[in-house]
Amino acid sequence: LVGPGEYEENVTFTAGDRTLRSSDPDQRATIVGQVSIPVEAPRTTLTALTIDGRSLGGTQIVPVRGASAHIVGNEIRSDGQLVCVYAPAATATGLVVEGNRIHHCESAVSLQQTRGARVVDNTIFKHQMPDTPAIVMYPDADSSLIEHNTIAFNTHGVRFAGSAGTSSDNNRVERNVITDS
Repeated sequence: LVGPGEYEENVTFTAGDRTLRSSDPDQRATIVGQVSIPVEAPRTTLTALTIDGRSLGGTQIVPVRGASAHIVGNEIRSDGQLVCVYAPAATATGLVVEGNRIHHCESAVSLQQTRGARVVDNTIFKHQMPDTPAIVMYPDADSSLIEHNTIAFNTHGVRFAGSAGTSSDNNRVERNVITDS
């Protein structure tokens, strides 16, 4: 549990089966920095937090490499230059990004080699980097579900892509509101 207030620090989990959350969801704790979920920290949950990457300078706000991570009910934001939720590795299976407000980032969610990710019930807005989608599945994100999100005021909405020898397969985008993106 984290008490109300603002904490300028980076957090890296060293073991799995952990939850980081505000002690009072009505007065959220704000972490100004990066919150990392490495491969050594499966089944990690982040909930009821504000995670602000404004001071990071060219990295990701929530890099996820651990399996079955849950990022639920948070506000994740930046100054427009960072990827908010970044899952680059095949070890990030079963990632859940649900019920968050994600805004002012380069990209809201970047799924690169994930399997079985769920991005549902989020409000995603104001991602204004040229040619950068709010949600990207590239180069090899498979079996993802992108559902019931509101995606607004971005340069692009959702992008599926691949590269030489790989592709993003069996992904579903259903029942989202995508506007001005």
